[in-house]
Amino acid sequence: MTTPNSPIPEWKLERLALGELPEAEAAELRTRIEADPAEAARLAALEESNRAILAAHPAEELARAIERRRHLQEVTEREAGRQRSSRPLLWGLPTLAAAAALAVFLLRGPPPVGVDPNGGLEHTTIKGLDARLHVHRKTAAGDEELTSGALARPGDLLQVAYTAAGKHHGLILSLDGRGTLTDHLAGRGGLHSVPLEPSGKVSLDRAYELDDAPRFERFYFFVSDEPFEASALRAALEQGQEGDALRSLLPQGIDFLRFDLRKETP
Repeated sequence: MTTPNSPIPEWKLERLALGELPEAEAAELRTRIEADPAEAARLAALEESNRAILAAHPAEELARAIERRRHLQEVTEREAGRQRSSRPLLWGLPTLAAAAALAVFLLRGPPPVGVDPNGGLEHTTIKGLDARLHVHRKTAAGDEELTSGALARPGDLLQVAYTAAGKHHGLILSLDGRGTLTDHLAGRGGLHSVPLEPSGKVSLDRAYELDDAPRFERFYFFVSDEPFEASALRAALEQGQEGDALRSLLPQGIDFLRFDLRKETP
C-alpha cells in the first residue's frame, strides 16, 4: 500500500502514463503528483521515455510484437486448459491510445514480476512445478518469512532457501538496484549450476546482509534437469532482460522464478 509520504511505485507510474489506471485512481494520483515536484519529474521522464520508444520502433515492428504476444497468450492458455481471460491485455481494442499503450508495454516489458498488473503482490512460480524460492529475515524475535514484494532495509540479514520440486541442478543469484549481481548458490566462479537437493526445503549455508543499493533486491532461481552454464543468463540479467525476453534467451530445459524485495533506503 502506498502512503502519502512514500514514493509512488514504478509500476503504478507506468500504468498511469499508459492510461491503464481506473479513472478515480488516476485522478487521485495526478493530484498528488501536481503537489510533488519530484513525482512530477518522475512521471514526465517516464512519459518522455514512452514517446521515445514509440518513435524509435516502426509500425511493422510493433505489429510483429503484438502478434508474438497474442500467440504466446494463446499457447499459454491452451496448455493451461483454460479459457481466454475476461480481461485481455489490450489487443482488440479499437483505439490508437490502446495500441500505443500496448506497444510501450511490449517494448519496455511488463511490470516487475512479484507485482501483478492489478497492484497486488504475488510470488512468481515456474508453471507446472512446485519449485519455490524462500527468503527469511532474521530478527531478534526469530525468523520472519517474507513474501515477494515485501519491504526490506539496508542491514537486514536474510536467509535464502529453495524447494527444487524434482529439479536436479540450479543457480541462485540476486540483482540489486545498482545492477550488481551476487552469487548465492553457484559453482565455478558463478558461471555454472550446482546439484540441488531434489526434494524438501533447503536453506543455503550463508545468510546475506542487504547493503544500501536503492530500490530493490531481486532474487532469481534457475533450475534444470541437467547441469548448465550461466554466462549467457548472467549477461542477460545485467542487460536488464526480464520475463519472456529472459526466458527466450535460456537454453532449452532451463527455467527460472523471481522473488522481489522492495528496498527502503535513506
